[in-house]
Amino acid sequence: MISITLAGKIPQMFKDLRSSGLLVAGAGLLLAGLVGCPSYTFLEVLPERVTENQIIVEPGKPVPADILFVVDNSPSMEEEQENLAINFAAFIDELTKAKADYRIAVVTTDLTSRDTSNNEAQWAGITRSGFSNAAPFVFQNQVRAECRQIPIGHGCLMGPDQAKRLITSEMSPQEQISTFQANVRVGSCGSGTEEGISATIKALERMAPGGCNEGFLRPAANLVVVILSDEDDQSLGRDINEAIAALANLKPLSRVRISAIVGAEQTPNGATAGRCKLGGGRCGGACEMYGPAQGSLNSCMRESECPGGSGEVCGTSGQCVQRDYVYWRDCHWCSYYNAPDCCSALAGSRYMAFASALEAAIASATGGDITSTGCIPSSDPEVRVGCLVDSICQESFSQTLKRIASDLVIVPTVALDPPATYPPGVVVKVNGVELENGVDFTISEDGATLRYSPGKTPGQGDVVEVFYTIPE
Repeated sequence: MISITLAGKIPQMFKDLRSSGLLVAGAGLLLAGLVGCPSYTFLEVLPERVTENQIIVEPGKPVPADILFVVDNSPSMEEEQENLAINFAAFIDELTKAKADYRIAVVTTDLTSRDTSNNEAQWAGITRSGFSNAAPFVFQNQVRAECRQIPIGHGCLMGPDQAKRLITSEMSPQEQISTFQANVRVGSCGSGTEEGISATIKALERMAPGGCNEGFLRPAANLVVVILSDEDDQSLGRDINEAIAALANLKPLSRVRISAIVGAEQTPNGATAGRCKLGGGRCGGACEMYGPAQGSLNSCMRESECPGGSGEVCGTSGQCVQRDYVYWRDCHWCSYYNAPDCCSALAGSRYMAFASALEAAIASATGGDITSTGCIPSSDPEVRVGCLVDSICQESFSQTLKRIASDLVIVPTVALDPPATYPPGVVVKVNGVELENGVDFTISEDGATLRYSPGKTPGQGDVVEVFYTIPE
């Protein structure tokens, strides 16, 4: 009696060899050499993959991305815009390494400014605040001499050169960087009523035929929205769920991703809405150490009830306080006391709630491809998120921009249709070079999804071949 033991991927290999007719022929050869011999245990080690009964697929081009930066242009935002501009190369570097297909544009959070004829307009130029040169670096004045109106409507793409308000991946990396730097320096003369959520909707509405942003949105592209603001959203009369519904009418939510760089503090479990700082106390060391007289602290309902001629106002606490005390307590305008360790961004609660609720809607629309984490990043490579939230009080936005590029813009997954019968045997070649299964890419247990590891996602122009077995 002959005993034959097959070692390796037995169930799948057995089926594949049987389907090709090789099993019968191989068994015949074995039996011919063993007639008349005593009982043996024969060990046959099968290959990790087979070439019989395989198909070769071309997994499509990378998913394009239309990236919209919604930038606060109120009087406190000059430094944050500059931070975004000088670190933008980190964003482009990630995208160009992946050979991604993308477009980039900038709009502002200003939806209220109008010119002398009551037409929609934007404000260019810088609002600069003056501070004393010695501690406690007290605010002295605010100069708006450089502010000027420009004939660009609300929600329309920004940039000094109208021909370059739409940045594309076909431009050289250096041209993309320099153009974005010019476009994102939208100035700090805009309205102090920051309406980032409504500005996003307005910008998308104006991408329809005949709109000022026509041609930005592509049907097959993902939409990635990045909001930058040091105050919370003040979109008048717009409920968060209503905003998500309005967005869904303009772009399928399965193709939407969102990032918010706002007033938030980083915790071990991710960002949480809150007044952020670069260091020191709540608003920086100087704001904790110094402060003007509070005032009479009389109870009040309106300013007229406060002592006349004293410069007091009716504060949010229902007490009469000195106006200087209000500014000191809130550290307004980054900051009323210009301390080096002070960043006075107010809590971006609505922005974070919008991002989290939108991610949940995206996860539902994608049928599980996106995981709703509440905008908390995951170290699990199998988890794809639909939103990222980070603090605006950072010395450099470089790492945040890299994460937005890698986690929201670059899509590292490919659908295998039909699914691979034997995931460990899938072979991927990019431009003829074989990638390592389990290292350079992974295959889901059901064989339906191929996920590239970071830095391994093929891009435009790459020749990608995937070899795998399929069901009989």
